[in-house]
Amino acid sequence: MNKDIRIERVTKIRISPSHYSEAIRFSIHPLIYAESFYLDALTPWWSMLMWGDYDAVMPLPYGRSARHMWRMRIMQPLFCQQLGIFSKNEVSLELFEAFFNQLMSLRPDSYAFHSGLTPVIEKGDFPGMRRRPNYVLNLRQEYEEIFDAYSKNIKRNIAKARKQAYEMTEDITVKEFMRLVKKAKPFKMSLKMRRTMARIIRVGMRNGKGLLYGIKEKGELHAAMYILKEHGRLIHLVSAADDTAKRTGAVAYMFDVLIRTYAGEFMVLDFEGSELEGVARFYRGFGAVDEPYYVYERGG
Repeated sequence: MNKDIRIERVTKIRISPSHYSEAIRFSIHPLIYAESFYLDALTPWWSMLMWGDYDAVMPLPYGRSARHMWRMRIMQPLFCQQLGIFSKNEVSLELFEAFFNQLMSLRPDSYAFHSGLTPVIEKGDFPGMRRRPNYVLNLRQEYEEIFDAYSKNIKRNIAKARKQAYEMTEDITVKEFMRLVKKAKPFKMSLKMRRTMARIIRVGMRNGKGLLYGIKEKGELHAAMYILKEHGRLIHLVSAADDTAKRTGAVAYMFDVLIRTYAGEFMVLDFEGSELEGVARFYRGFGAVDEPYYVYERGG
């Protein structure tokens, strides 16, 4: 490693909000997860590593867990799939090594590096790293071209949903969405997780960077999704569907409407996962391709 590369640890109180914001916004791989308003909604404790004068920044979120007797540790928060190094230029192997070594000196519990860093990570040897899949769909093509690439199963589910008296709407409150999440249980979720989710949904929508979509029938909400929209990316953060919606193909229909709305634009639909083969197959059914990222896990 080049000894001249000096990585500085900067506490939150010393971070310049404007300089940090510019570093994320003008990086070649910007992500909403790294924006200060989003990190603030996830955890009151975060700092950063920095190279130069905000030439490259790496946010460090902190949390507590029973595993470490509730001591404060750097750990990847819920609802924040990827972080990493953000720079206006491609990150070299030497620079990545410098950041990674500094991170290791802080004994992190877990940390996820965004997919833009995957090529440089795969050039080196970084213990504790694990590759994870993430499916994305380029929306630059016209809708008809994207639809033609759908799998037979996705097309069949969409056709099934179109026979229902469904109404796709953005007229959904956060309370309505959270009631559906509690009822549908898309995954095991504690009260703390639901409160965090509700908070980041409200913060995202308040900042004009969050969208709630849902499917209603006779005023009843059967399926809904929350989308983060920023930096040319539509991130599917969470969705929920009741038994009726699952039975009638409403989830596939909901994604199809979203794709039709943004097709032809300079956008990417980020499905956010998944390592579960059934879920991954569903995402691939829309023509999505794997854009892998790496996660460091202590003891991994």
